[in-house]
Amino acid sequence: MTGPRIGRGGKRGAGRRARCNGPAGAAAAVTMALVLIGCTATNTTGMVTTSVTSGVERPRPPGSFATSTTAGAPAAIGIIRSTIDAVNAAAGGTVARQQDLLRSLVDPGQSGEQRRCAAATTTISFEPVYSRLAPSPSWQPDTGTVGGTVYSLPTLIRIYTGSRITGTDLADLHLSVDAGRARLAALCVS
Repeated sequence: MTGPRIGRGGKRGAGRRARCNGPAGAAAAVTMALVLIGCTATNTTGMVTTSVTSGVERPRPPGSFATSTTAGAPAAIGIIRSTIDAVNAAAGGTVARQQDLLRSLVDPGQSGEQRRCAAATTTISFEPVYSRLAPSPSWQPDTGTVGGTVYSLPTLIRIYTGSRITGTDLADLHLSVDAGRARLAALCVS
């Protein structure tokens, strides 16, 4: 038998979704359009501002977000990974232990800035996007200096209070690589 389908309830059209007409339909269409626009928006200036890194990020060349940037820095990735791994190993532990570690990993030109940070009450861990590691020669900290080659690394930061994750942040983490060692820019953890 080939006739119209009957949904539950025995009436033609039962079980079908109602159409949104009138003001409700228009509101739904506008909301969907805004969601779609937000999902496809891109950062056209390349400017990234965070509370974790100090300094100024200069605009990146067009297309730098769309391509993998690690091809020219394979040696730097391993050095940077070991520094990130050291910070992550201290996350969720004692604040004093991680603060001592951060002071030992900060670039010498940033050590004064690191000492001026307020007392920390939390620890942090990093989940970087290594495929987006890029040299960032135009980046300079607001105060102090950094030596060697500076890299920018998009990173998810997890904030720990004790052993619990109590917050997250996104940042462009800046590290310098010099003489086979990766150093952090000053990181003031609250």
